[in-house]
Amino acid sequence: MTKLRAHHLLCLLSFEGKGYSSSFVENMTKVQKELDSIELVDGYDAICKACPHCKENTCQYRKVFDYDQRVKEELSLNQKIYPWKELKEKALHIDPMKICWDCQWISICKKRLG
Repeated sequence: MTKLRAHHLLCLLSFEGKGYSSSFVENMTKVQKELDSIELVDGYDAICKACPHCKENTCQYRKVFDYDQRVKEELSLNQKIYPWKELKEKALHIDPMKICWDCQWISICKKRLG
C-alpha cells in the first residue's frame, strides 16, 4: 500500500520524468510503478521523502496543504484507503487550474489536459 497526499494524485497523473532532482525523479518513477492500493495521508508520503522542500518529514510549502484539501473536496474523498484505479479514474476529471494554479509544475499538468 502506498501512502499519498491527495494532491499527489494529480502529480502522478501528469508525471513525465521531470522533477527537482535526479533522486526525486527516480523516487517518483518508482512510486508510479508500484501503485495499487492508496492510503491517503495528510502529510509526509512516499513522494515527499525525495522532495527538497520536505524537512524533518514536513513540507515547507504551506500551500500544498490547501492543494490536498481542494482535491479531497473535489473528489468527495471520505475514506482513507482506495484502489489506485478508482482514484485515478476520479482524478483524471479534475482541472488542476482549480486546485494548484500556482504550482511551478502546472504547465506539465496543463499539457496532459490538452
